[in-house]
Amino acid sequence: MIDEPIKMVVVSSASALLLFLFIIFYKKFFNKNISLLLLLLLISLLPLVSMLRSGTYESGDLSIHSSFAIAFYESLREGIFFPVWDKYMLGGYGYPYFLFTYPLPYYLVSLLHSLGFTFINAFKLLAAFSYILSGFAMYFLVKEETKEKISGFIAAVFYLFAPYHLLDLHFRFAIGEVLSFLFLPLSFYFLKKVKLKESYKFFLFLSLSVVALIISHQAISLIASLFLLLYAFYIYLSDKDFRSFFIRVSGVFTGIMLASFYWIPVIVESGYTYLLDRQTYFYPFIYYIFSPSRYGLLYQGNYGELYFPIGYIHLPILIITFFILLVPALRAKFFKKESVLLFVLLISFFITFFMMLAVSEPVWKSLPLINGFLFTYRFSMFCAFFSSIVAGIVLAKIKKTNVVYTILAITILITILNWGNRKVIPQINDEVLRQGLYKKSQPVGLGATIWSNVDKLQKRESDIELLSGEAEISEISRSSINHQYLIDVNSSNAKFVENTIYFPGWKIKINNKEEMINENKLNDGLITFNLNKGLYYVVVELGLTIYQITGRLISLIFLVVLFIPLASLLRRKTN
Repeated sequence: MIDEPIKMVVVSSASALLLFLFIIFYKKFFNKNISLLLLLLLISLLPLVSMLRSGTYESGDLSIHSSFAIAFYESLREGIFFPVWDKYMLGGYGYPYFLFTYPLPYYLVSLLHSLGFTFINAFKLLAAFSYILSGFAMYFLVKEETKEKISGFIAAVFYLFAPYHLLDLHFRFAIGEVLSFLFLPLSFYFLKKVKLKESYKFFLFLSLSVVALIISHQAISLIASLFLLLYAFYIYLSDKDFRSFFIRVSGVFTGIMLASFYWIPVIVESGYTYLLDRQTYFYPFIYYIFSPSRYGLLYQGNYGELYFPIGYIHLPILIITFFILLVPALRAKFFKKESVLLFVLLISFFITFFMMLAVSEPVWKSLPLINGFLFTYRFSMFCAFFSSIVAGIVLAKIKKTNVVYTILAITILITILNWGNRKVIPQINDEVLRQGLYKKSQPVGLGATIWSNVDKLQKRESDIELLSGEAEISEISRSSINHQYLIDVNSSNAKFVENTIYFPGWKIKINNKEEMINENKLNDGLITFNLNKGLYYVVVELGLTIYQITGRLISLIFLVVLFIPLASLLRRKTN
């Protein structure tokens, strides 16, 4: 029996061969070259064929994300448009997972699920479309910057087949980063398109792209915002148009403020967890240069360990470009117009590459919020972004088309072992994941709350327990954030523990009167309360904190301000 990884390589090779034959046939039959956009679409499909296999991936986070999406979708069905609480986490004690994680992938997957897709297939579909569209976003960005279609095409191919892009897509299935690969070049593209005349349309798109980037991945967007502002300044130095520069910066700022509903609570309320109390880990330098698995052609080892090479074609192009720029005669000959941009790109690349190395540890320790990256190798996304743009500019200088396409073919084919997760598990489906939701005893990817002791939590036997005294408890209703009970206390006093992890926002209403939760008297982080003899209607519910209210109010204000000009334009066109 042929191993599944070998089958996958055979299928991938056959797909590449079929594409090559189709290109030859197209040229012979129509007597012209295939359009670059169509060719880009077909090329981007190559690493996606493996997604047609049924089941979840053996490695990576596809199953984990699908499990979270089930809880997220249930919250949406309960009428909670901004889900915060995952009731299944910590074995059913719950955790504010959706407060801290990136929400956009879960919204999109929930939409796809409502259209009939399983959660697993919805994530595959979302990842596939994000991958395809990321290539087009890069194409239009570089084409806009260089005014050359071939530059955009080259950059897009290098971007699609950057090792880290494929790692995210298949071996890690980091869906937030996969989406970021799309919104990163898209934000830069709309930033470039913003001009004083007819600027509102692109100002709107820029703001929406920035907010989409932020709610796709908070850590990536933090660094991306800095580079967006740097790019806006670079454009200003080129055109000396301060008003357009101001509009561009305002567009980025508006996008950031539109996402206030998300990042304000994340920044403030992460202090209630151990989320940022993570030790920064640096991978060896060689991991970013060469993968020791399968002669360097596979980016995942036999035990699931990952390697993050910049790219075996990407890196030489960067080095060659660097040395050409250092020699004035060569710089004037090859990059007379593009030298400043290439310098900016190379410096940006080296900054992000530096941040992945152990020598940057003092920087990590001195900068606030950067620990939200959790993994230093995430800077590989920016390395892929900058190196792909450099490749698009540099290789377009080669006048021999056959040489360019040969380099592109090599860039694509040397990644063929990474065109899919090496094994799928068809037995695992949505129902299997649903049955295992309460088994998630650890706060995956995030720190426990400062009030809870995860190690002391016992297996959860019921929603509410009587710790002392005598009482009869009837559960009236229960949703993820609203638990209602009718309690008849027969003793002079009774103490109860509601088996939900405490987090700011949880409150208790006893006979419709709100009672304060004493954070100092929690039972290993679980919500506790006392009742005297009598009959009580008790509601334990999760409300909004002041930071969540503030964030949503700011987002609403900027949303209204953003769409007032749009409404005015539509009204004028209607009249």
